[in-house]
Amino acid sequence: MTHSTDINKVIATIEDKEKLLKKWRKHYELEKAIIEKIINRRKDLNITQLELSKLTGLKQPAIARIEKQVNSVTLTTLITIIDELDLKLELVPKR
Repeated sequence: MTHSTDINKVIATIEDKEKLLKKWRKHYELEKAIIEKIINRRKDLNITQLELSKLTGLKQPAIARIEKQVNSVTLTTLITIIDELDLKLELVPKR
């Protein structure tokens, strides 16, 4: 058993007991997936962080912080970025 597997088991045990932590992790994973899609799209378009910053009016360090998930992105900033990357945000009901 690896160290990360041990940690995942501990986290799973805590999450079973702590509903708020479980909800937070779910939101974190969703945000991570969205940011990964943004990064992948930026790279697919061969756009650097600096170029994206010029397109969006954001500073390059802000783009870097968003991509590293240092700060949670605001909805306005998210919409600005996805618009420049020619993506669309779509909300659909859960199953």
